[in-house]
Amino acid sequence: MNKKRIAFLVIAFFCLLLHSRGFALAPVAVLDSEATLQYTPNPLFKQWEMEGVFETLKALHLSYQVLHDEDLTAGELSNYDLLILPNSKDISPRGIEAIQAFAKRGGKVFATGFASYRDNHDQSVGTNNNFQLSDLFGVDYLRYNTVPPAGGAIKLQSGGTVDLGRNSVIQVRPHPGTLMLGSWLNDDGVTRSFPETLDAAIVESKDKNSMYVGENLFAPENAHNIQVKSLIASLFHALVPSIEISEAVPFAGYPKLPEFGTLPLVGESRVKLDVGLPFTIGNGFITSESRFTVLDAEKQVVLSPRKDSMIAFTSDGHGFTVAGRRGPRFYFLARDLRYPLKVVLWHGKEDPGSTYKFAAFRDMLVLRLSAGKPILVNRLSLESYLSGVVSHEVPFHFHQEALKAMAIVARTFALKEMKAKKFADYDICATVQCQAYEGLAYEAPSSRTAVEATEGRTLTYEKRLADLPYYATCGGITEDVDQAWNLSPVPYLKSVVDGDEPIHDDLTTDSGVKNFLTKEHGSYCEESSRYRWKETYSETELVELFNASLPVLLKRPVHFSKINSVAVSGRTPHGRVTSLQIATDAESFTIGKDQIRWLFSGGQIGLGGLQSTLFVIDPKRDATGNLASLTILGGGWGHGVGLCQFGAEGMAERGFSYENILSHYFPGTSLVVP
Repeated sequence: MNKKRIAFLVIAFFCLLLHSRGFALAPVAVLDSEATLQYTPNPLFKQWEMEGVFETLKALHLSYQVLHDEDLTAGELSNYDLLILPNSKDISPRGIEAIQAFAKRGGKVFATGFASYRDNHDQSVGTNNNFQLSDLFGVDYLRYNTVPPAGGAIKLQSGGTVDLGRNSVIQVRPHPGTLMLGSWLNDDGVTRSFPETLDAAIVESKDKNSMYVGENLFAPENAHNIQVKSLIASLFHALVPSIEISEAVPFAGYPKLPEFGTLPLVGESRVKLDVGLPFTIGNGFITSESRFTVLDAEKQVVLSPRKDSMIAFTSDGHGFTVAGRRGPRFYFLARDLRYPLKVVLWHGKEDPGSTYKFAAFRDMLVLRLSAGKPILVNRLSLESYLSGVVSHEVPFHFHQEALKAMAIVARTFALKEMKAKKFADYDICATVQCQAYEGLAYEAPSSRTAVEATEGRTLTYEKRLADLPYYATCGGITEDVDQAWNLSPVPYLKSVVDGDEPIHDDLTTDSGVKNFLTKEHGSYCEESSRYRWKETYSETELVELFNASLPVLLKRPVHFSKINSVAVSGRTPHGRVTSLQIATDAESFTIGKDQIRWLFSGGQIGLGGLQSTLFVIDPKRDATGNLASLTILGGGWGHGVGLCQFGAEGMAERGFSYENILSHYFPGTSLVVP
């Protein structure tokens, strides 16, 4: 046999081997975005997610090429048939143009999570709060929801459900013609997570050139599960039929967790607080990169695990089993506070084969019962807690003066919650009902610096800790607390103009508010992506939304088939809508104050509701006079009472100190320095 024939046979055998192992015949590219990494509070989590992408593609025997931000050019993308955007939040305008050209020439795009949500400077693009690739995906961005049990599973239109581990959901509104391939379910895999108009989990664009999934399926917590890997494989094949993947997907064993190394200690405060974590506690394990101690309910040492030991636990309504020991409560204490405790919570009872939730916390974790239900509590120092709160509540790359202001507000809030004793088994919750806290996932060096620089400082009024509500964006003017909610007036929670110039428009009228919303004012919060926004709903969409929302808000049955009109029937002196009149073919309804926002979210707070109540309505009617659609032009994001977070950033950028910021939004309060 001659050398040429031998070489030919070797090459043919190698190609056959690759094909038999399921390698893609079509080239695949994955974007590993440095901009997204740069604007992630704790980059370890982003790197860990990317490792999940690579592990998944290798498990599916798919060959792939990693691209970086500078590689997003039309010429480079022409080498591939499938581009994967795994939670690639920050993409440059040039990169967006290249991706659009790639899809137009026949390339396919598979996107997850926050893909294309920002440009490469972490700035929003456009005024409609959409993805930059909104038209390509066939959806508009609505909300990010992380409240369990919502989004714990996906119901596939083709049949069956797939469990997820993170309860981390991007809610979207599909465009006409966009095909929904899956919808959100709760952790139980049965109950709907959101109203039908807001529950699209997997969609395919009408041009069949992209798929979007409102969660990062590649994150290790999800992709660890064989079901999720198989779902990814089937979606790839549907997009690019030449990608053939074998049915057998290998199990990867116990999960590989991020390595944190040593952490800097934060502050010198000896104040400790217990944070109730919003986790469903079933089976799981706790580990650390250093030695830690396990104590029982009497705080007697029962275990002293070595570093990287995985101490398993199970729970029921009567207590816990930890490494074979039963008890009503267990404490996991880091011996060296520079090393976090890492926890894995299995989604189901299949242990290493399940999807899971991962988190890492400082100091101590406590397994305990609350009203017969197992819960997990993080006990840590106040300043360490605040380091995880500040950069969760505001972007970690905000100016230090804005972060310092947020640190003082968050500290004051936490201390008030501790004194109020609202919760029987911990001092403060970890959701937006209190303050958002997810441990090390959102802790950044910038937030630690701000917390330490203001250690112990609080805001008071008449020598008592002040009530300090906050929100993202006021839209140019804040609101009186008694106008926003059914509360008594508070001297330091009064409306202030968010800028250097007075407002001359009459904000009690629709025309005055419209004029205010359509001209420039030089507001402190004008750089916010929600400073001005616009939403349009068809009459059909409104019927579906309001039929879901009104029974929740009014606490009684409601049903109608046609909406005749929607009109503003009351405003505050500062422009926010206090009552909305809805006339239907069945009856008329009046909805007031902050509840107006939740008309558009199935009655659920924060899930797809209106950005704010600072808005005007522009109804459109058809040739017969019937309501056809409703366009809402608005400003701001949130209730508008107290600290405007983007306004604080705008003030800091203009040279104001954190003391100036706090006195502006909370006039009459006093800064207490220990």
